[in-house]
Amino acid sequence: MSGLFADPTNGVIVVLLVLRVLMSVVTTESQSGLLKVDVARFHQLAATDGRPYRDHVVEYAPAETIAIELVAGGSLRGTAIRLAALAFICDVLAFAGLWYGWGRRPAALYLLIGLPLVPFIYARLDLLVVALAVWGSAFARRGRERLGGGVLALAAMTKLWPLVVAPVLLVDRRARAARWFACLVGVGFLAWVAYGGVDAIRQVVSFRGATGWEIESTVGAIVWLITGGPVRTEEGAPRVGEVPGWSRALLLLVLLAVLAAIWARAWKRQVDPSGAPSLAALAALLALSPLFSLQYALWIAPWAAIAWVDARTARYGRVGFAITLLTGTLAFFYVVPWDTGDAPIPLVRWLVIGLLLVRDGLCVWIAVAWFRRDPSLDPTPA
Repeated sequence: MSGLFADPTNGVIVVLLVLRVLMSVVTTESQSGLLKVDVARFHQLAATDGRPYRDHVVEYAPAETIAIELVAGGSLRGTAIRLAALAFICDVLAFAGLWYGWGRRPAALYLLIGLPLVPFIYARLDLLVVALAVWGSAFARRGRERLGGGVLALAAMTKLWPLVVAPVLLVDRRARAARWFACLVGVGFLAWVAYGGVDAIRQVVSFRGATGWEIESTVGAIVWLITGGPVRTEEGAPRVGEVPGWSRALLLLVLLAVLAAIWARAWKRQVDPSGAPSLAALAALLALSPLFSLQYALWIAPWAAIAWVDARTARYGRVGFAITLLTGTLAFFYVVPWDTGDAPIPLVRWLVIGLLLVRDGLCVWIAVAWFRRDPSLDPTPA
């Protein structure tokens, strides 16, 4: 036992893992509305007859929908217990994947960066996607390219966000993994449309056809600041204003352009593409999305940890940690009473808006900072 704690990093890892075990128990016992929202929705989907996407609207991609069908069912408590157990296992798997692919220090930093989110991430399936994305990248990095491309493709068919980090395979010169990823994702999307219809993709991208800006998104926070609300609950999320049809197309075009520029920059830089470039790509996605729920901050944790261990990109990892800290702070206002019956307490409302603007602004900073000239990353001109 003394040998285990001879290295301080090992002690930190043990403490962080114990905290996760305790929180997984708390999650299953909690009566918080913040924790019960997704559990109730999963339970509802599992109990609904008919074909998903065609017979009833579903906001989850195919592999996640399958996972929901397997986890949910029976009582709400039973669903919560199975969900927490699966999420905890996936959390440990993500930690192990980082250790396998990049070493002990990034794995420990992953546990630290995700710590502020632990109070609510075990009531959702985001950890499943994180674990798949980490292992897909790790397998490719360790030379098991077909397996890596396949696992990363499964991650993308579980939630769509791994698509924005998939170019890491090309930048890291893992051509075989990239081909497997592209083929399997292509087959997956064709099967998805054949099963659920063309509208299936729209249901997921628009989150069941929601029309408002989610207040945690960059645009939503600004709209809330300018208009003062009202904030309404729509499709399970607090929203404000209306999203014009043209704005979705514009945001998508801007996102695609930014992602292309981020990965083109990464191709020319001497840095692990799984670190700062992947973090910048996800930060751009979060900053430009009309939806930025609390748990989405977890997506950046592995890539922030990888960026942090490189002295040249450590500032990106630290900013990623600041984003999860602010998100964990925001979660506090979801579980405590802060209204007077008719409207939120003004001071608290302004505090929440301020935290949102700072948190979302840090996402913008990561994406923009990646384009700054950096002699430590840019190759020396011949």
